Amino acid sequence: EQLARHALTHTPDDPTVLVLLADQELQQALAGDTAQWTAAREHYRRAVENTPAASNGVVRRTLSAGKLGLAWCLAFDPTRARPAPAQVLAAFEDAIAAGPENPAAWVGLGVARGMAGQDGPADEAFERALALDPDNSEAWCNRGYLHLQHRRFAAAADCLDRALRADPGNARARELRSQVPRAR
Repeated sequence: EQLARHALTHTPDDPTVLVLLADQELQQALAGDTAQWTAAREHYRRAVENTPAASNGVVRRTLSAGKLGLAWCLAFDPTRARPAPAQVLAAFEDAIAAGPENPAAWVGLGVARGMAGQDGPADEAFERALALDPDNSEAWCNRGYLHLQHRRFAAAADCLDRALRADPGNARARELRSQVPRAR
């Protein structure tokens, strides 16, 4: 965060720097610092606005990351009115359109689809994320959550174990894994 803030003083419109800072602010917002929602949203907006129209890999990744951040802000900002599910889905789809190779965008779409009650399409989005990044702990964790909700305990345990192998510090995966009943 300090590096991003320092870089921002020298390059205030650099989209990559704006995304780096906004990602830190989003993490703080998700951890309970509600003042960070506005800052994250504004930095993501500026990143998207300042991303050039070129379509090379770095630009696509930056644009996708900025749009993904805006989608997360739209979906979870408790300081704003809850948007319609279709609006949230469209925001995540926009992030994927900007960078279809971004596994985090596919995870976001899966979460949005799950929130909209579209469990099959949600799992398809997680599967796409895992095709791009087989060690994506968040994708495994969210697949495990879907299986747990449908009482497919063996599949849930497998997904959550894979999430924890990919990232032993994934607290949500650890919590969900503790909810899976032990085999008899």
